[in-house]
Amino acid sequence: MKKNILLIILIIIITVIAVDYYRATQQKTPIFAVNFETKTDGDSKEYYGLGYKVIKYNIVGGRKDVVFGFITMKYDAESKNDKKPHCEFKMTYNVTKILPSNEEKILYLTLTQFQVEGATTIKYNKEKFGDLEEGSNYEFTFKTLNPNLKKSIEDVFNTSEMVSVEKTDKSGLDITEDKSCFKK
Repeated sequence: MKKNILLIILIIIITVIAVDYYRATQQKTPIFAVNFETKTDGDSKEYYGLGYKVIKYNIVGGRKDVVFGFITMKYDAESKNDKKPHCEFKMTYNVTKILPSNEEKILYLTLTQFQVEGATTIKYNKEKFGDLEEGSNYEFTFKTLNPNLKKSIEDVFNTSEMVSVEKTDKSGLDITEDKSCFKK
């Protein structure tokens, strides 16, 4: 009887760890691990489970991935994506509004996209990528591990790591819109 109970407990623990590990490989938040710390770098979170840790990086203009490891795994803001296969792409957005935030290095940008209805406001790290001008078009270069990337501005910024930002004179049909990384 005791062996059966121990076996059932062991199976449950293995299942819990396996589910959270699988979710991390899919760049999703864990189900069974508990959020113990939220960072101020853009809302990155550290989750603790039974002997394991999941870190969901969400750094403004930086690392945006989910990693799974032993409970002793350290938070590392520098991207490890260079060692993993990723997709790099460029998108052109018009900066329609720039608002300050409580943090000196962060701005809120309202962006629009050619032939797409509406606008989206995102956090932008001006310390890392420089100042921008309202009313100008910019080519944003991103890289992502997300196999299910959607074309919306919000999804691109929430699931991709910004690599660079360059002002461009391109407009209309001449703008850069790289669709190679997007869900078909």
